[in-house]
Amino acid sequence: MRPAKIKLTAQQQQQLAKEFNEDYGIEIERFDEESGEPSFTFEQLQKLAFCLCPDIVENQVEPGFCDLATGEVEARTIFQVKNGPRVTRTGKARINQQLRNGETIEDEAQAMGLAKLNSFRDALRAIGFNPLSVHRARRAGVEPPPVDSTGTADVAGRGRELHALANEAGLIVRGDYTGYRKWLLERFGVNTSAALNAEQIALACQSLRSDLAITHYQLKKAA
Repeated sequence: MRPAKIKLTAQQQQQLAKEFNEDYGIEIERFDEESGEPSFTFEQLQKLAFCLCPDIVENQVEPGFCDLATGEVEARTIFQVKNGPRVTRTGKARINQQLRNGETIEDEAQAMGLAKLNSFRDALRAIGFNPLSVHRARRAGVEPPPVDSTGTADVAGRGRELHALANEAGLIVRGDYTGYRKWLLERFGVNTSAALNAEQIALACQSLRSDLAITHYQLKKAA
């Protein structure tokens, strides 16, 4: 088991905010509740990828469908990585979706913005690009870690993340995978995560994180 990350202190957050403003003209407005790391917007991630990841030689972010019945929208990010294949990741969001901070997605435009963020963030993760890690390496004057030109950097980690999220969501109970398999069958038409491809695993993680965000906010509000 890997050791838990140490949450950034307020002083470290202030220093990071100063650095990102100075280096990229980016104003960080939010930090993740658990890790304390910057919560970048879609536009900020695009800018950081352009500034810090020259191995992405082409990127497209395309809006997908909007299901009027459910309020679900979809976006897709496609990367062409130098000396590698095209990498595709899909992002989804819903109108009236409750976020972890208690805010609610109010309309199609906000939902599409979140879907684009989810797809772009997952595409970056697929090539192993972490803007914070690369920024720190750049500031320290050392060579940042190379991107994964195969576009599969997230596969193993995402598999573990999916199981952890399923446990947290109560789909896996004391080693009983019945609820988890039923959930997979309803969402993806398979009863094991081994049958999911990399993009589907990323989508499954998105879906469970969204459900858990609602639970987190409800518990926080009731406390």
